[in-house]
Amino acid sequence: MISDELPSRTKLLLAVLIWFAIWFAIQVYTILDVTENWSMALKDASVALAFILIGVAILFFLQKYAGSYLNKWQVRIAFTVAVIAEIIYFQKIILENFYSTTAFPNLTEQTMLIRVLVAFSQVSFFSVVLWLLHYIRRQNEKTKQRIEADNLFKQAELSRLRQQLQPHFLFNSLNSINSLLITEPAKARQMILKLSDFLRSTLKEDESKTVTLSEEIQVLKLYVEIEKVRFGHRLEITFDVDPMVSNYMLPPLLLQPVLENAIKFGLYDVLGNVAIQLRATDQNGSLKIEVTNPFSPNHDKEKKGEGFGLGIIEKRLLLLYHRADLIKITKIENQFTTTLLIPQV
Repeated sequence: MISDELPSRTKLLLAVLIWFAIWFAIQVYTILDVTENWSMALKDASVALAFILIGVAILFFLQKYAGSYLNKWQVRIAFTVAVIAEIIYFQKIILENFYSTTAFPNLTEQTMLIRVLVAFSQVSFFSVVLWLLHYIRRQNEKTKQRIEADNLFKQAELSRLRQQLQPHFLFNSLNSINSLLITEPAKARQMILKLSDFLRSTLKEDESKTVTLSEEIQVLKLYVEIEKVRFGHRLEITFDVDPMVSNYMLPPLLLQPVLENAIKFGLYDVLGNVAIQLRATDQNGSLKIEVTNPFSPNHDKEKKGEGFGLGIIEKRLLLLYHRADLIKITKIENQFTTTLLIPQV
């Protein structure tokens, strides 16, 4: 954007008044130098100033109501010259009548050069100023429209990414419910109830807003209850949240895919109980979240499709914060850690 804010009307009006006052004084002293009569000099300068103001007003209204046409430089020059000619012509008629009964009947002709210079300088100056203000306003409007279009695109892309995640999670849950219907119908009913609670709390989330970490953790706990129905006692999830960061803000439903990824790949090819930890701390004023889960080094990533949710999380963070370094994955022996860094704006 060329300018964050155009000058206020008060400042513009003050600048215009000072400008005209300076030129009024110049014309007064020019005439006074010839006539040595303050009354004549003031009347002469007042008439000249009145016509210059009329000329500037004409340019202003032309710029306002026919700006696109007037912005062609040939047309602007023609209008500016026409306005200057109008100012000089009417000055000449009125002032010749004024001076005809004085000791200076030819004063208008004698001072014509200074009159033309004053009219030319003032009208040309305001013609350029009006064009610049019009240009700046147009550029700001274009920039605003571009920003709005970028925001709409970003929101559409975020919505698309979220829609990709929701079916991914729903299909897994529905498959689990289907498998439990025959063998353990009570668990299937329990899972359906928990799934409905989870969906009720997440579908209303607005992608353009942020939530506190404590609110996000509450949603995660609903999700964990669903997964515990699926995997039973094998799944152990702990939340280690520093109280200092409980009110830090983050995009809604950012952590659910991370936790889902940890559960999914923590249980593959791993015997016995699986301990997953989510740890949230402050790092230089940003929210740092680490999700750690065990994994098998022999795990076939391509076959299992590892990283589907994490790839979408990376895209969301890039769209929201314009940074590509906010997600990090580390593997040490049989521990898989996903680290997120959420700036606090």
